[in-house]
Amino acid sequence: MPDIFQLAEQKLREKESHALNFDENNDSAVDLLETVILVCGSVACGKTSLIQRFMETSQEDSKTLALEYRYATRMKNNKKEVASVWELGSGAKMVKLISTSLSLEFIENSSLLIFMDLTNPSQLPQMVFDIVQNITEKTTTILKTINNTNPERYDRIQKIMAKFNDHKDASLMNVFPFPITFVAARYDQYQNMESEKKKLIYKECRR
Repeated sequence: MPDIFQLAEQKLREKESHALNFDENNDSAVDLLETVILVCGSVACGKTSLIQRFMETSQEDSKTLALEYRYATRMKNNKKEVASVWELGSGAKMVKLISTSLSLEFIENSSLLIFMDLTNPSQLPQMVFDIVQNITEKTTTILKTINNTNPERYDRIQKIMAKFNDHKDASLMNVFPFPITFVAARYDQYQNMESEKKKLIYKECRR
């Protein structure tokens, strides 16, 4: 019986490929710069709203149940910038789908946003762990493939990651070839909490 996650990945990849091929066919004389943005984390924290603002759309928000794909295009200095935006819903319940957004072709041009609900700190450590673990496994697989097929590209990626070797916490860090940003969601509610509770939440986020 086929793995549901493999089937989902195949369908989403087909959708992404169709969208990008459409742009390439219609702008063959224009240079393309393609990036991949993955948005995930706590549920009902404004992920979809942020994506819509980035894409300058005004559609009515709807609950993201699994993994959704969108793309945005912009022209800059005769160069077409294409951003593939993946949004993972359901918190960490569908975490296996998260690696679908990472591909060998665009690993250096990827970025990850993890939303953290500050009003529900108890679920943060496990959620972040599951997401980072899944991303780590997929990234490791991609880097091994690049090392075997394109050593020069692999060396370039390693040089980028080596910039953190002199960091004071280097021994504790798990460095990725792309940026990871943590978004503190519902900060307005967090601000109004009692001081002691805020300290506990802060410690939970630091774990």
